[in-house]
Amino acid sequence: MARAMIDASLNGRVYTIRVYTIDVIDHHAARNWHSSQAGKQDADEPLADIAISRARIWKRWFPDEADRISPITGRSWEILNAWSQGEIDVAFLDGAHTYEAIRKELSFLDALMTPAGVILLDDYHPGMDIFRVRSRMVNGCIRKIVAPVLRKIWPAGGERLRLGTDNEFALVKQRYSGIRKAVREFLEESGDRWSLAIISRPARGAYQVDDYSLALLTRR
Repeated sequence: MARAMIDASLNGRVYTIRVYTIDVIDHHAARNWHSSQAGKQDADEPLADIAISRARIWKRWFPDEADRISPITGRSWEILNAWSQGEIDVAFLDGAHTYEAIRKELSFLDALMTPAGVILLDDYHPGMDIFRVRSRMVNGCIRKIVAPVLRKIWPAGGERLRLGTDNEFALVKQRYSGIRKAVREFLEESGDRWSLAIISRPARGAYQVDDYSLALLTRR
């Protein structure tokens, strides 16, 4: 977003808000963001298996963009409740992923967005959910317990099914049911003020396409 503003010669600013119940990593703390072993990134990913802080990444590779970005520490809904930086053109929600958090964020953003403002929500799943269980928890159990046993009993079938790898979303179709519920209630309460569109995003590594759907909220 910062680079797009630079390319378009727009005088804007990106505010990043870290929700401490989800992201406890300090802006200057080094960590491995892209592990090639986890199947989330390709082995040739530039940052694969490198421990580095967000601050260093921004300073090294995106110095111009970093000048347009202001990290804010705190819970997103508390920051939005006291927002004093003016109207918001684009809001990208990828924080707590809980029903309660999304409901609070949408409630405050409803009054803070510009007339042409848009709200994007990451990890939106229109599919079913099973017992509100995170699919990766289920997938991890299958990978460590079920898959090895099945491969011993039925080697050919065990390999063909690839249990515990990229089929996790065949087991649990929705990781974050709270997002869908919060968006649905928000639309019902807002009447005709907002409309919803679902945008599919390409898969990364062993991840399924459904893991990267976006919900796009626009004013009517």
